[in-house]
Amino acid sequence: MKISVIIPCHNAEQTIISSLQSVIHQEYRADEIIVIDDHSKDKSVDLIKASEIDVLLVRASGTGASNARNEGIEAATGDWLAFLDADDIWYPNHLSRAKQFIKTHNIVGYINHYDWVSSNDTIFTKKKCPVNKEVVAQGIDTYLNLYLNYKHFVGMSACIVERKRAETIGGFDPELIRRHDIDFWLRIIHKHGWLFDPQPTSAYRKNTQNSLSSNQPSAALYRYLAFKKNYHLVDSAAYDLLLRQLAMTAVVKGKLSGKAQDQMLVTDLVYNDLCKLEKGLSRVLTRFPKLMKFYKKILKVQFYCLSKFKKPEM
Repeated sequence: MKISVIIPCHNAEQTIISSLQSVIHQEYRADEIIVIDDHSKDKSVDLIKASEIDVLLVRASGTGASNARNEGIEAATGDWLAFLDADDIWYPNHLSRAKQFIKTHNIVGYINHYDWVSSNDTIFTKKKCPVNKEVVAQGIDTYLNLYLNYKHFVGMSACIVERKRAETIGGFDPELIRRHDIDFWLRIIHKHGWLFDPQPTSAYRKNTQNSLSSNQPSAALYRYLAFKKNYHLVDSAAYDLLLRQLAMTAVVKGKLSGKAQDQMLVTDLVYNDLCKLEKGLSRVLTRFPKLMKFYKKILKVQFYCLSKFKKPEM
C-alpha cells in the first residue's frame, strides 16, 4: 500500500511546517509528500525548502484549493491519496489506523472524526462524534444519516481515498470555490464502500487567516450547491428535505451578510430554487433571524419521520 500525501498551500507560513512535521512523525510513513504551492506571496515556500523535509514542491498552474488538489492527484504515484490542509495536523496514528481499515475492508474512501485546534494550538472538540465505533457503509445513504446527526464531517485533512477512484470521478470540481470537499466525497462513495472512523486522528485549525470556511455566508451557499449538484444520485425524501434546508440557510445568511457579493450570489444561484412559500419564509427569517432555530427544530422532526435509512449504531 503506497500513500501519497497531498497538501495545497496558500500563504500558510504560520502553519505549514507544523503540518509537515505531523506527516513525517507518522507511525506508518507516507511514501511521498506533495505540496502544491497555490501562488503563495509569503514565506511558505522558503520555509518548506529550509525545513529539509523531503517533499515534492509543485507550483500550481491554476488557482484555488480544488485546482491545487487536482494537480496533486496528477503528480501522485501512490495508490492511495491522503489529503492534508496546510493549516491542519495529523496525530501520529492517522495513517496507521487508515491502513488497518483499508486492508481489512473493501472500501474506496476512509474518513475520521477530527478535533478542532484553536489559533494557539489548544485542542478542543466542537462536535461530539455521533457513533462510538467505526461505520462501514456502501453509497451515500449512510453518509446522509451521519450528516444529519453531525452536520459536517467531511474534512479533507481527515480524508484518504483510492487514487483510481479519485481519477475515475475526475477529481475535484474547480467551479466549487468552497465545499468542493463534500461534492468530492459524495462522488467518491456513490455505489462504493467507505468507512467512517470515530476516533479523531486529525485536527482542523478553526478560522485561520486563509480559511475558506470562515466566510459563513459563502460556505452556506457552496454547501447547498455541492449537495444540489449530486441530487440526482440519491432518491430520498430526506435528501430532498436537506436540500430545502440548505437552500433556506444559504439565502438567509447571504441576505443578512453585509457584503453585496454574498447577497447577489444567493439571489442568482439559490433564491429561485425556493417555492413561493419558502421565499416568503426566507423573508421572515431574514427579518427575524432568531426564528431560524425554531425552523431547524421543525426540520429535525421531519428528518426523523422521513429518513428511510438505517441509523448507525450509537
